[in-house]
Amino acid sequence: MRPLFALFPRLRVPFEPFATLPTPLERLDALSRERGADLWVKRDDRTHPLHGGTKMRNLEFFLPRARDSGRTVVAVGMAHSNWIRGVERSGLPARIVAIPWLPSGNEKWGLTPLSGARAAVAMLGAVPGLLAGRSLLAPIGGTDAGTTLGYVNAALELADQSSEPFEAVYVPLGSGGLAAGLALGLALAGLPTEVRAVRVSMGVVASDPRVRGLAAAAAGILGVRCPPLRLSVLGAYLGPGYAAPTRAAERARRLFPLPLDPTYSAKAAAAFLEGPERRRLFWLSWAPREAGSPREAEAPRV
Repeated sequence: MRPLFALFPRLRVPFEPFATLPTPLERLDALSRERGADLWVKRDDRTHPLHGGTKMRNLEFFLPRARDSGRTVVAVGMAHSNWIRGVERSGLPARIVAIPWLPSGNEKWGLTPLSGARAAVAMLGAVPGLLAGRSLLAPIGGTDAGTTLGYVNAALELADQSSEPFEAVYVPLGSGGLAAGLALGLALAGLPTEVRAVRVSMGVVASDPRVRGLAAAAAGILGVRCPPLRLSVLGAYLGPGYAAPTRAAERARRLFPLPLDPTYSAKAAAAFLEGPERRRLFWLSWAPREAGSPREAEAPRV
């Protein structure tokens, strides 16, 4: 049983086991010695034997909803997204609109005119089915109030695994569900842990109001009032923008003992490594693609 349902035994929401949980909680012994701190990692790169990443937690609360609709799911996202990869391999009837995010000549990631045009054509092709009600649009980035429950469960899972509370947990802040669910779940568990949400994209989506709104909506589904959240949004590690490399992120990739992607996890890890807390946790939200080309290995992941 997921700990969310142990805490809320009367909760009735669509749910289907998909992820391999709980994921390991591991101490980073070498880094801890080097930095004179107590540093840990939550291995959400191991949520699934094939593709992993935190988005597999979202799928547990989206799959039955999609199946019950009886419609084809339209999942839109960057081609490197663990979310659309999970939807594609979930067994759902799905139309995947993958937006290519390719390296340009200056080694930055972005859309080329050709890849952008192809993505636009694919999205336009999905519109008739959506308008006619034959298709269901999956939440962008896998994030809405319902799927945020997957991260509330993650926080309760962490509470069960750790005998001593962490002062802070560092996460990347993209679509917001991970930070919202963890902040809500940790508060419901009565833990004093601060969620440090490290912005990896710009705009209102990766923002404090968005995260708090998701947490409040998820609390509403649970039938409780949203408690005060220990949450701070860190914007100093974003750099020039989404997928833009930074020196701090590249340094984190060299220092961290597990693989990090340059777009999401490396920027959050940079903040984690520089954090002031004695006992802190890094939530590894990225899962490398299966063995493939060097280009695939370097592509950013959700």
